[in-house]
Amino acid sequence: PGPWCPPLRPLLSECPTLIDVAGGGGRGADTASSWAHRAIEEITGDPAALANCQVRVLGRLKAVNCALAEVVLEHNNHELVVDTGHLSTEQHPALIGHLYTVIGEVDPAAPEHAADLVVRARVSRCVDGMDTALFERALEIKRMHDARIEALFSSPNGSDGVGCPAA
Repeated sequence: PGPWCPPLRPLLSECPTLIDVAGGGGRGADTASSWAHRAIEEITGDPAALANCQVRVLGRLKAVNCALAEVVLEHNNHELVVDTGHLSTEQHPALIGHLYTVIGEVDPAAPEHAADLVVRARVSRCVDGMDTALFERALEIKRMHDARIEALFSSPNGSDGVGCPAA
């Protein structure tokens, strides 16, 4: 790489939105599994296992509550409350029925919210037009590949090296 193209690896540690695409295998904090994509039902099914873990989630915007700075995402008949208080105005999901992806931390004990579980959003993006069936199939293939790699480099406690369960 020349002066106009810095090496990719240092950028990965500075830009978490790239990690999900370019990381790999669950062997440390700067890998893809540190921002593992989770289905809403995985998060709501066992919130204690994912407490304070960083996740990437996909869903259609169902409701917006500006007073509490939260939105509700829905996917496959499962709902998730997302705290949008840390998002800029440009990133805030606002179009009901549109498809969004959110990266943030799982907070199972959020006293300021009515929900038992909240994802505190750090990044949000409208992804309308994405083929969700193809995305879910690609995610399934990625998980199978990651499981094979994890078997080669497995840690004794079954985590991804940062205390969160591997995706």
